[in-house]
Amino acid sequence: MRAWEHQNLDAIIALLHDDVTLSMPPSPTWIAGRADVARFFANRVNQSARAAFFDVNGRTGAGFYRLGDGGEWAFIALQVLDVKDRRIRVIDHFMSASSHAAFFAGGLSRNLAATPG
Repeated sequence: MRAWEHQNLDAIIALLHDDVTLSMPPSPTWIAGRADVARFFANRVNQSARAAFFDVNGRTGAGFYRLGDGGEWAFIALQVLDVKDRRIRVIDHFMSASSHAAFFAGGLSRNLAATPG
């Protein structure tokens, strides 16, 4: 999460398994391989965001938040990750509001508190 929050694309790519896949349910988007997933992230890492980890049925989930006008970090997307050999092998990326409802019902926060100072 530090790599994403610091917009460090090289560090993010280093965390990806060679045969990583990225999907975006319910969209048919499916990207395979470190180079193609890296290209996908290249245009997204420059967006300031905070992230928080949580459990999703035994897998690691990462909620992403963007700073809103009111000073709170508002939820924008969720990734469910699968790790192999200490690298990210599968990324299921959920951006649609309809897919977020179940995660909110399970306790995912809609907002993070503003950072002091």
